[in-house]
Amino acid sequence: MSRNLSKFAVFFFYVLSTYTCNPFVLLIPTTTVSSPSRSNFETKTPLFLRKIDDKTAIRGDRYYEINSTIPHSSFVSAELGVKPPLEASKEAWQRAWKIQKRALPILHLFDRCKPSNSKLNLACIWWKALSGNDPSSPVFDSGLSHDFLPAKSRFVVGRFFLRFYPRLHHANVEIRTAYLDQAVLGAIDDIKQKARESNATTPVKFRLISMGAGYDVRSIKFLQRGDIFEAYELDLPEVVETKARLIHRAKKRRKSLSDDCIPKAIGIDLNNVDDVRNALMKIVGSNDENVHTIILFEAVMIYLDEGVPSSLLKLCADALKPLEQNGSLSSLVFADRLEHIPGGDYDVGREVLESVGWKIVDWLPKPGLARHMGRLVLV
Repeated sequence: MSRNLSKFAVFFFYVLSTYTCNPFVLLIPTTTVSSPSRSNFETKTPLFLRKIDDKTAIRGDRYYEINSTIPHSSFVSAELGVKPPLEASKEAWQRAWKIQKRALPILHLFDRCKPSNSKLNLACIWWKALSGNDPSSPVFDSGLSHDFLPAKSRFVVGRFFLRFYPRLHHANVEIRTAYLDQAVLGAIDDIKQKARESNATTPVKFRLISMGAGYDVRSIKFLQRGDIFEAYELDLPEVVETKARLIHRAKKRRKSLSDDCIPKAIGIDLNNVDDVRNALMKIVGSNDENVHTIILFEAVMIYLDEGVPSSLLKLCADALKPLEQNGSLSSLVFADRLEHIPGGDYDVGREVLESVGWKIVDWLPKPGLARHMGRLVLV
């Protein structure tokens, strides 16, 4: 009986962390602040949401920017076959994020892996587990993300409880996850088509390099399905170390998860551009013409130092151009916040990206912090 009550308590708290009508927040003092995106009126915002100075504490602050170059989330969702996020106020998004942030330590209270929440990695794996457990979602992963989570609390995002969660942050992350999955497969299809047109006699192989992969399972999923033959993930050393523990836990839960399906992890600070260049050159240095490279960025540029995102895009282009001269093709896919592109304007995006060596193949901006989504090839 006590065990069931404790499980219910964890579930109740976690639902509160995402629910838009959380009654406890009504008791929090509010202050009237001017909203830059709604100049004709003022909004009520809880004081505690305005006193936090780290980037992650204002998540949801930009979901209601009025920008004609950013399509509505319902349009983007329809393009990708994803259920649209809930129509909720900016305050509801902020409220859900703040309380969920407080829920995470409780959810991991008895977690032996003790994962850190570096750059929202921990929050994202819970959000992705929700979508990954939904058979109707294009990012359904048969519970792979769910298997990364702690045993005593992961049931709160199990398939039975999906109906209780309003589509807020996890729905926005589902949009970018669906886009990136489809963009990677689109790049693979395009390269295979070019190989057929050139009457290539040897089978083509694909390498995926994820910059700042966090606790995402995309590389594992594509390796298991045989879409790619190798994968590399570059992230902070502490994130790489933690993910290794989470993978070890997942391998105990699903025997089909073999070592061949695990990406090669490289601990690195992406702000150190020279270190990234050296790591990338080691990966692609011994490339043969039948191996084609896809580089992926997902919600990592948001946290990098000024100027670094553009430098990374340029060094990726510089590293891959020699490969194309030998017959190997390259692509770059992203769902992130690009520099020098304040909105979602295609022409601005094209100009900025061509200046660092890339040409747009697909462009689909969306609301949120990681607002730019696209697929690129070398100029």
